[in-house]
Amino acid sequence: AHRAQLALAEAQVAGVKDVTLSFPHLLGGQGVLNTVHLNLQENEELALRASAQLLRSALDDLEKGKGN
Repeated sequence: AHRAQLALAEAQVAGVKDVTLSFPHLLGGQGVLNTVHLNLQENEELALRASAQLLRSALDDLEKGKGN
């Protein structure tokens, strides 16, 4: 079996816009066929949101630094 890991930009992850996280994807000969959406428990969803917010904040800080 072949395993591949990839990160695709999602329009929104756990309520946070414009972040990229790795999610399981179904791959075929033509590339990504589908994103596998996980049924997360509430504490897992909160942890995912916190991670996405942390990434978004870091990206915002980097983008602010580009103008200096």
